[in-house]
Amino acid sequence: MFASLAQTRRGEMLFAEETMRCTATAPSTTCTATPCRERQSRASSWTRRGVRRGVFQSAPSAVRVGSDRASRLQGPRCRAMEPDDGFGEETIADDIDSMFASLAQTRRGEMLFAEEMAKPDAEVCFVKAAGYVAMHRRPDLSRVDDALAEIDELAVELEKLLPPIAEGRFPLRTLKQISRFMFDPVEDGGLGFVGNGSDFYDPRNSCLDEVLATRKGIPITLSLIYMELARRVGVEMVGVNLPGRFMVRPVVHEMEVLVDCFNGGEILFVEDVEE
Repeated sequence: MFASLAQTRRGEMLFAEETMRCTATAPSTTCTATPCRERQSRASSWTRRGVRRGVFQSAPSAVRVGSDRASRLQGPRCRAMEPDDGFGEETIADDIDSMFASLAQTRRGEMLFAEEMAKPDAEVCFVKAAGYVAMHRRPDLSRVDDALAEIDELAVELEKLLPPIAEGRFPLRTLKQISRFMFDPVEDGGLGFVGNGSDFYDPRNSCLDEVLATRKGIPITLSLIYMELARRVGVEMVGVNLPGRFMVRPVVHEMEVLVDCFNGGEILFVEDVEE
């Protein structure tokens, strides 16, 4: 991936160099000399290479480099830049550096996600995996660690509401307590998590760090938090992808219930869901 990225960046830098050489040597406001046209042809060729590699499609706003600049870079003729244009080699380099820094950070999240999911099932940390997916919005690795730490802290608070393990914990009672802990309003002692039905397709609903911050999410992100809290207090759970809704269920023998995290952590029997 990084080899391809380096090759594409080289094309961009060559494109910038040719463009600046063309504009710097232009004798007037327009230049129609054959060498300039040849340079433009080579520059366009380098740009096409980048498009074919798919990098520009991944960061369309960054590649645009401003619509006004793009028209000057790729126009049919070269023109001399006035001293107050504010457009020089350093500006081009800064724009390109910014574009590839952002792209590299986003791709890093994708790479870390793939590495996490390639582990054996028992070793996969789904909190980290979800955090890596969310890096497309905020490519900051520390936010993944913060989300993991927050869930650990919430589990400690939840543990205080449950009877000691030595006294025995009934799974169903534990699930009910988790639902109250997560979904009861803050004024009633809960965390106030809710399903964001009014703005379901808001991208923030899919980002674990932002769901933890806003207390709003979609079924899969709310279910992930529920599953992780349950696992930390001794109840293993798995996801169940139903038509139109994602739910979770405990991995407990002869306990056939589902938890609808988008609907306040409602606990349902399988027969109720089938209806």
